[in-house]
Amino acid sequence: EAAEAELREWFDSQSDEFMRPCVEYFTAGEFDSDNPNEENEPCAAGWYARLSAHGYMDCTEWQGPYATESEAARGLFETFGD
Repeated sequence: EAAEAELREWFDSQSDEFMRPCVEYFTAGEFDSDNPNEENEPCAAGWYARLSAHGYMDCTEWQGPYATESEAARGLFETFGD
């Protein structure tokens, strides 16, 4: 599918950029320093995505939850893709 190829191309090209895609699964109520919920309250279970500068504190807000890893990656692409 052309849309998936476009997503994969964008996702792969971002690995060489300062801000890189980060897609992670969080369980319901999970707490840690990367909790998608800024208020540090329990999050809904699902896939979350953001752009992150590895080795730095810079990152975008978490987006999600999404039902699948692919949907989370698609959300990043739709928000930040060229």
